[in-house]
Amino acid sequence: ARPYELFVNGKRAGGSSNGFVATEYNITKISKEDKNRVELRMLDESTVAPIECFERTTPQPVAYIISQPRVRVRDVAWRANVGVGGVVNADFSVVMHNQTLGEKTSRIYYELFLNDTVRLTAGHRDVVLGMYGVDTMRFGAPVPDSVLWSSESPVRLSLRLKNRIEGRDVEFYNVAVALRELGYENGIFTVNKQMCDMTWCEVSPNATVADVEQLYKGGTRAVRFTAGAVKEEVLSYCDAKGMYVALTAPINSSKAGASRKRGGNP
Repeated sequence: ARPYELFVNGKRAGGSSNGFVATEYNITKISKEDKNRVELRMLDESTVAPIECFERTTPQPVAYIISQPRVRVRDVAWRANVGVGGVVNADFSVVMHNQTLGEKTSRIYYELFLNDTVRLTAGHRDVVLGMYGVDTMRFGAPVPDSVLWSSESPVRLSLRLKNRIEGRDVEFYNVAVALRELGYENGIFTVNKQMCDMTWCEVSPNATVADVEQLYKGGTRAVRFTAGAVKEEVLSYCDAKGMYVALTAPINSSKAGASRKRGGNP
């Protein structure tokens, strides 16, 4: 989680003060055909080091170098709102990014499938993006409560997206979606408006899929990862098996000293 700087072919591409967060860089102008030299330089402690609270390790950094269209999908998010009568409103957001100097129109086609065979909804939306613009395309659909994700029924849907720019299809995505409505009030944790009484098992962020699989076979259905970066394949396994996950922020705000806010620092 140390801060770092990224260099490509000896030229600085960027940097980050938070090694836990995935960051992207446009290296078009400093990359070349054939082989490129990518260098990650670790810096001294960050300014927030005094309030960090996690066991420092030396993880293997992960970097991907890919060629992306200049008008592309930057992020996908969703949420579920459980209504009455077995109806659930599923809301989806697709963040689009234009990295060109001119105005562009992106047409996003979407399909939501259950078991890759039952199509729950489909359609398309147009997004007009100005120079270096960012905007969000949103759509919603009513779905039956039988497709909600829970520990007892870890249903995952398939969201298929296609990005069309100026009549040309440039991106295709197939995103695994777990619809659920989470709540926490007065010490009570709810999933899909149903109270959940769970026993948490504390797990290292360096745990592998095999480690979590052993816990699952032993009856564990809720894991709390201590502060650190958890591997994506581990989180995906938990989703597929119906395991509840809590991630711990690597910050202990009480180390920052006294606070004038009511209740002080937690």
